[in-house]
Amino acid sequence: MKSIIQRPLSMRLYSMGPLIRQLVLLTGLIVSMSASRLSAADYGASLKVGTPGFGGELTVGINQKINLRAGLNYFFWRIKPEEEQDNSENITVDVNLTSIPVLLDWHPFNSNFRLSLGLAWNDNKLSARAKPGDELDFNDRAYWVEDFYAEITFNRISPYFGIGYGNAVRQDSRWTLALDLGAFYHGAPQLDARATAMHPGLQPVLDQDLAREVDDIEDDLDSFRFYPALSVGLSYRF
Repeated sequence: MKSIIQRPLSMRLYSMGPLIRQLVLLTGLIVSMSASRLSAADYGASLKVGTPGFGGELTVGINQKINLRAGLNYFFWRIKPEEEQDNSENITVDVNLTSIPVLLDWHPFNSNFRLSLGLAWNDNKLSARAKPGDELDFNDRAYWVEDFYAEITFNRISPYFGIGYGNAVRQDSRWTLALDLGAFYHGAPQLDARATAMHPGLQPVLDQDLAREVDDIEDDLDSFRFYPALSVGLSYRF
């Protein structure tokens, strides 16, 4: 059975550091290579909302047809059970979407239409927990648990491809509509779970049933390897 080790937030941020540094270095390298071509009008900023969450982006024009775009998306939603009822599973679910995409936009017709390709640091996750004394079913058997925690995660580095409309550095207008339609490839979702039985004698059986439940759910989720990215927003050219 897989297990989850919950680390303090500071340790999680430290472990994420190398990936973030790589993204920052990549962005800096591309910008520095094209610095001689940039002017104040070659920068734009965007605010967006969509399936990746609420986001902000900075766009840098490299030439007339190619832009570099980097952003941050975030969304959090906690789904709490309604009134506790007998014979019900009172599980709280957290939806946490966090991603940092770094993309190259190609405007093949020197217009607002674009093709986008790049990578994203992906910290999207779903987590679930139950309170002590809840009754949960694992592998078609019911257990009273002291605690339960499960988490679905994805590949930390996710390629992105898509199409879009809008050019944040286009010279004919300071304000531009921004639309994106694409997908992140985040690989097969990974599920980790742990539970503690209220009756210690049932723990070995609970572990076996929980492991089978995890395997079954991972099999069901295996085909969900792409995350759709649909967003709309507004861009401003500096």
